[in-house]
Amino acid sequence: MVLSGLALTAAVVYGLVAKELAGAVMLGVFSVALLYIATVLEHAAPYDFAETDPDAEPEVGPSHLFPPSWWPIVMAIGAALFLFGLKFSIIVMGLGFLVFATAMIGWYVQAGKYAAEKKAHEAHPPTSLEPPAPAEPIEGAETTDPAAPTPTPTAASGEPAGAPADTESTSAPTS
Repeated sequence: MVLSGLALTAAVVYGLVAKELAGAVMLGVFSVALLYIATVLEHAAPYDFAETDPDAEPEVGPSHLFPPSWWPIVMAIGAALFLFGLKFSIIVMGLGFLVFATAMIGWYVQAGKYAAEKKAHEAHPPTSLEPPAPAEPIEGAETTDPAAPTPTPTAASGEPAGAPADTESTSAPTS
């Protein structure tokens, strides 16, 4: 913020002494840019744990970035048309301004939708991927082994298919 104040002071002094408006305006724009950078860094400082905590974990993934977008390219085309129109035609300049403004609004809306989706996703985190724990058996209830074959009657003998066969009746007599 101190550098921003110095640049603003330099802009005022330069404008008064040199009586050149272009240089004073550029120094003024530079001071505003420095003020913006200082403000962003000041607000980001509480979240930068790497500077204060030596055991800080690195951030996982680019969670603070927006997804790719075509709007910046459209904005650049609008700016180019605007600058081209400054030199050659006011109609092209107006068209460039409209393209630039449309792209700016579109990018803003896209970023807002992404931020809303991200906030909704953070409010409702996904459930665990682990399967649920098995339920406790109820006392007195009959339990069955799911791996055991289920007894079904057969047409030939009328006995369940999973029942052990009677070995005395099927085996040959030994003498």
